[in-house]
Amino acid sequence: MLDLLKYKTPEKYSSDFKEAYSYINVRQIKILSTAIFLLAAILRIFAVIFYDRMSGIPSFHEYHVSNLVQLSLGPVFIVLSTIAARSRSWTVTQRNLLTLLFAMFLLSICFYISYVYSQHNAKNTMTMFLIGIVVVSIFFSLEFKYILILSFYTVFLFVIGMIVPSLNTDQKIMNTGAAVIL
Repeated sequence: MLDLLKYKTPEKYSSDFKEAYSYINVRQIKILSTAIFLLAAILRIFAVIFYDRMSGIPSFHEYHVSNLVQLSLGPVFIVLSTIAARSRSWTVTQRNLLTLLFAMFLLSICFYISYVYSQHNAKNTMTMFLIGIVVVSIFFSLEFKYILILSFYTVFLFVIGMIVPSLNTDQKIMNTGAAVIL
């Protein structure tokens, strides 16, 4: 049984697999960033057409900022992923770093939206945050070191979200535990 845990794929095969999944990840970035951009654009159109009604939404300004971030960074990831997919000069590491940055962006916007929606209370942000984690885990194949980086980033986001509002110590400890489990 211990041999199964210590097994390492021969370099010849693992390098081909890393090359293949780095291209697959880049294509996923293009699809997801396009979806994020289109959704943000549709929401922006609604916000312009129905401004009187939508401006009454609690935290409308924060949603506005989030929408602008998605509208500006969505095309950046679309362009970068297109270049990375077509260019042979991009290395596997560069494509993996692009994937890591996009996953961080995706987790950040999911956490921010859920944080604003829960009225700045980190204990009520679990649903959207979990959706972000699930999306990253479903759509991307990542090496262990990138998974660790994303895990620490996720906990960092969650802890920052608990420092900003005034929560009592018990809630902060319970929420930090939940963040580590997620």
